[in-house]
Amino acid sequence: MHADLGVRALPRGPADLSPWRDGRHGGRQCHGRERQGGGHDLAIGAGPAGSSLRWLADYDLPKVPVESFATGPKAIASSARTAETVILGLAAEINRVAWGVDLARTAAQEAGREVGVGCVVVAMPQEDIRVARDLARPTIATMARFSVMNKKVIGPATSDQAETMLKLAEVYDMNKHGDAAAQTQVLSDEFVDQFGIVGSVDTCVDRIKEFVDLGLERMTLWMPHTRTPEMAHSYDLLVNEVLPRVRAR
Repeated sequence: MHADLGVRALPRGPADLSPWRDGRHGGRQCHGRERQGGGHDLAIGAGPAGSSLRWLADYDLPKVPVESFATGPKAIASSARTAETVILGLAAEINRVAWGVDLARTAAQEAGREVGVGCVVVAMPQEDIRVARDLARPTIATMARFSVMNKKVIGPATSDQAETMLKLAEVYDMNKHGDAAAQTQVLSDEFVDQFGIVGSVDTCVDRIKEFVDLGLERMTLWMPHTRTPEMAHSYDLLVNEVLPRVRAR
């Protein structure tokens, strides 16, 4: 659902989603064990009519479950109507994730099906919250930008959050994507605390529990790939202290 990243880098405008929304795109809508795609019983693009992997018919295999990553309302709803699981890329702002969960479940219900819902968040436990914030800032900037790529805030946000996200869109440097660059400087401590799971082990456990209470089927906890003693310590705290306590609740 984030193919726009490629055309953004060219740069070009966002991809037109109307063919998907109207069911004109090639492929098949998912019903039972049919092949999955964005259209309704139409041939795929310029391929032959009825294009398929014919050898699959020789095997009694279950349908491959599809997991879709989405941030905007159209992508979330479309994913909920077709995929088995929708993963929300809305950072760790609980009100935004609750909004996405409601969108996904409503769309799935209207389509007469069930869908699993999860989310991706940055988790950075540290005894010193200042260290946690600095470690998390680059990745939080990347995640928050997904919801403001078109210079318009997508989803619920307070006035302060919206102002920060719009500033982020203005200064984001794709040449330093995921790094501690200008985009990280516009994120206040309050914004980092809201859009990331940062701080003490107790704080991280309580924050993760908020998402569990939303009824999410899964959570993906992101950490930057930077290999530093501080990052290694956060990883150890997350794996050995935070997650065991979350499971025990």
